[in-house]
Amino acid sequence: MISLYDNTINTDQAVEFNLKVARCADIPCTSSTIVTVDETAAAGQYNSIAIRPNGMPVITYRDFTNGQLKFAFCNDAACVTSDQTVVDSINDPTHIEVIIGFDDLPLIAFRNAVSRSLHVVHCTNEKCTASTDTVADAASNTGEYVSLMVGSDGYVSMAYFDGPSDSLKVLHCSTLECAASTTTVADNSGSSGQCPTIVVGNDGNPMIFFEDRNKTALRMVKCLDISCTTSLSKILVPGGVVGRNNVVAMRSDGTPVILYESVDVQELNLLSCANALCLPYGG
Repeated sequence: MISLYDNTINTDQAVEFNLKVARCADIPCTSSTIVTVDETAAAGQYNSIAIRPNGMPVITYRDFTNGQLKFAFCNDAACVTSDQTVVDSINDPTHIEVIIGFDDLPLIAFRNAVSRSLHVVHCTNEKCTASTDTVADAASNTGEYVSLMVGSDGYVSMAYFDGPSDSLKVLHCSTLECAASTTTVADNSGSSGQCPTIVVGNDGNPMIFFEDRNKTALRMVKCLDISCTTSLSKILVPGGVVGRNNVVAMRSDGTPVILYESVDVQELNLLSCANALCLPYGG
């Protein structure tokens, strides 16, 4: 399942601004069924999709016209029909990410475009018609490119870019609602931490892959504890504008596979690590 924001120009020169979902017919996605989920008020920016335990999707996204955080609860696997809820109409959300928590309820992180702080919304029911909102990081100009994971302890961790320190931050929730949390600067090597993806490593601790603009490289941080208060950092791919829009999957043996953008040559590249720490083989 893929959620997307459609702003294409039609043959009559009218521009669509709506949220769509594509359901792939096979694993390579050689064909798909595309459904318009929300076509009102320029809806669909910063969309994020998660799959509930029953296989049905939920989608969070921004209503640009009204500055709202919206939530679509799909009633079927292809999201042909859905129930839509306005979760937040005050904070003008950007950089939105949703995940299904250990309690099987959605948890949403977003950047407040007004205060430029990081918020966490915990839905108290599956359709998110009721929720709690916590300011997880009140620093100004933080929370961009937020990425979520459920840790080995059942609590959500998130990685994001912090503007003032020009660094990568990791926040680990200490409750299911993320009403309390621990925040750590995981990498401050300079112009680092943009476009992160956070995943669970084979030891249960987070691993983060992100763009290092200072070194023009794809960088990895390996956390040594669940809250990432200590960590190791290394460059995986040096040289060039690489590491943006990366996607990471973990194999069953605990080795990462990273798909990332190389802007210089306008390519998508795949890095397949041969071991859990992406270490090169040496003789």
